[in-house]
Formats: sequence, C-alpha cells, structure tokens
Amino acid sequence: MSDNQDFILPDILVSRGREVVAANRAAGLRVAVAESCTGGLVSAALTEAAGSSDVFEAGFVTYSNEAKEEILGVSEEVIDTFGSVSIAAAWSMAQGILRKAEPTWPSRSPGSPARPEEASASRWARWFSRSPGAARIRAR
Repeated sequence: MSDNQDFILPDILVSRGREVVAANRAAGLRVAVAESCTGGLVSAALTEAAGSSDVFEAGFVTYSNEAKEEILGVSEEVIDTFGSVSIAAAWSMAQGILRKAEPTWPSRSPGSPARPEEASASRWARWFSRSPGAARIRAR
C-alpha cells in the first residue's frame, strides 16, 4: 500500500474494484455480491471506486451456514451434502442474490480470491454471472 491514500485496502484490491465498476458501468450492468470467507472484502473493494453506486446493488456476508440458509436460502441439504464452500453452495448463494436484489451480475465468493492452480478447489473465488435477458447463470 502507498503511504498517501484515503482507503485501507491494498492497492491491488482497490484497482480491481475500480476495474469491475468501470467495466460494469460501461456495460450498463449492476452487481450484487454474496460473500463468505472473504468477509465483505469484495464489497469493500467495489465500493471504494468513485461512482460505485451506479453499479453496486447489494452485498451480503453470509459466513455461517445458518446465515447462508436464512438470508440466501441455501438449503441445509446442499451444505450437508456438498459443503459450505462447494460449487453447489455457491450456485445456491447466487440464486439467493437473484431473489434478494436486482443485479444483472450476481456473484458469490466462498474463499480467498486466487487462481485455482494456486489454491485448493475450496478456497478460490467462484463467480456466477447473468447476462441481461438470459435465462441461465454461467459459472466462472
């Protein structure tokens, strides 16, 4: 981090947040985030960008299994069967975002953002996106 800044997040996160906001603003999209192990870090990075309210719809931090179930509607069966940081739980969290907010790009981050080859499968961020008018959500 530089010594001369008005935010506490690392420069790389602020930079990535600005990129996401700018790209989604240009595309006319709105973003909603459901986080778990990242504890709100994704939402914080997005809202550091000037004008992020044009793009950022909502952020939910659902760290506990109970919060995932109660707030986003992730079923206990999904968590018990596949785990709370599984692709099935991530999919369910993205579906919950669609019910709770009006994003055009719902996402769920179950763990620390990293490339899959640098971390275990259960620790990298999983993202789901929906294009305007599309009936499906794509996993990335």
